[in-house]
Amino acid sequence: MASVRMRKYSEGKTNAHSVQIGLVELYFSYETCIAFDDGHERVISENVWSTTTGRHLNAICDDKSIRLPNAEFQKRLSALTFA
Repeated sequence: MASVRMRKYSEGKTNAHSVQIGLVELYFSYETCIAFDDGHERVISENVWSTTTGRHLNAICDDKSIRLPNAEFQKRLSALTFA
């Protein structure tokens, strides 16, 4: 069984948490997954939500040029496997 760990990824941001399941880390803004790291690369959605979620995205990585269109992000998120 894969280990599971939850943490805040941005100090002071009460709604900015990540959950790690095995090698995969999922980043959440409130209850929405906005980024993930599959152990090989970090995949981040563009901001289609609020200013607060934009701050959460910047806490993960402030390089907006690497963010994927949300439809592509959702497709990649759906394809994740957990070992």
